[in-house]
Amino acid sequence: MHKAVTLYDTTLRDGTQGTGISFSVADKLRVARKLDSFGIDYIEGGWPGSNPRDEQFFAAAAQEKWPHAKLTAFGMTRRGGGGGEGGGGGTPRRPPGDRVAPPPPSTYESTIS
Repeated sequence: MHKAVTLYDTTLRDGTQGTGISFSVADKLRVARKLDSFGIDYIEGGWPGSNPRDEQFFAAAAQEKWPHAKLTAFGMTRRGGGGGEGGGGGTPRRPPGDRVAPPPPSTYESTIS
């Protein structure tokens, strides 16, 4: 019996946090297209509430066709020990175009055959 593996890529957010790395909107679209062509299921495009470049990326990406991947946006969760009101470090916003998929459900199994 084969089990499906869902791939969730964070290159466009986590991968841009290194010193000297700064993708333009065109760079992010080019990387996202390549990840889609590789068969990545979910591509986290960034955090649209954090900077204008990520907002522009999601607006541009909403105009594209994604044959395989679903785009997702990072959203801050609340900090431990506090309530949910404003304690997450920012107010998450829906990206322009509103075609962003929710992340896949978190289901982990102890073994994969």
